[in-house]
Amino acid sequence: MSLFLPFILPYLKSLDKKEMLSMSVAQACDFALENNRTVRSSGIDISLAEKKVSENLAFGLPQVNLSANYLHQFVVPALIFGQVLDTDELPDGPVTL
Repeated sequence: MSLFLPFILPYLKSLDKKEMLSMSVAQACDFALENNRTVRSSGIDISLAEKKVSENLAFGLPQVNLSANYLHQFVVPALIFGQVLDTDELPDGPVTL
């Protein structure tokens, strides 16, 4: 018993220094609900579940995807095939290559 006395004595002295809180039953219940880990954790779980519901609801709604391209050319390109298709240069009759 004397072995534990040095460890217990500082704890017993610190109990005297703590202030006592005086509150009503309703205030005690409010204090307990604000500082309870399980209640805090449950509140976080509820907010996460509400966000998950919103996410799943958005997944089921119709989706719209739009895209557009615009190209402005100052000069219209011309295709030149050379003398092969030049009508003035074509010979009369069949053409053999």
